[in-house]
Amino acid sequence: MYKKRHLNIGSEKIKEYFPTDYVINKLLGLYEYLFAIKFEKVNIPVWHKDVQAFAVRDNGEFIGYSYIDAVPREGKYTHAECDDIITYIENPDATKQLPVAVLISNASLPGNGVPSLLSVEELGTLLHESGHAMNFIFNRFPYAGLTSDWDCQNTQFRE
Repeated sequence: MYKKRHLNIGSEKIKEYFPTDYVINKLLGLYEYLFAIKFEKVNIPVWHKDVQAFAVRDNGEFIGYSYIDAVPREGKYTHAECDDIITYIENPDATKQLPVAVLISNASLPGNGVPSLLSVEELGTLLHESGHAMNFIFNRFPYAGLTSDWDCQNTQFRE
């Protein structure tokens, strides 16, 4: 309200500074820098043409996949969330099931020469949900599903 009344800046104007693809690329770059990992865009089957898939590598070693489904469409959830499609598990025979995370959000649709844009609130949500994705990828806790308390505290820190 203050921004609109005193500075004549509305939320639509602020969104122009947060193109979704740019933010996602910078966010992945930040995680690469902070955690010394690499996100490698991969061409694997996805459920929609707008979904991006990344192999996550640590010192060249594959440690999991991360999918990003960032724009709205018919039949898709209208809220943002992150899920682990496959949870990391150490099997009794010493083999490992590596994690697969999916980050789902709903930024604005691109159109008329304007890219998909994020509001400040959507940006905060994307940061929060990406924190869940990183936790799913990095989790090496041998018992699946017991890390949720730390997970939410950690993602709130990333906001």
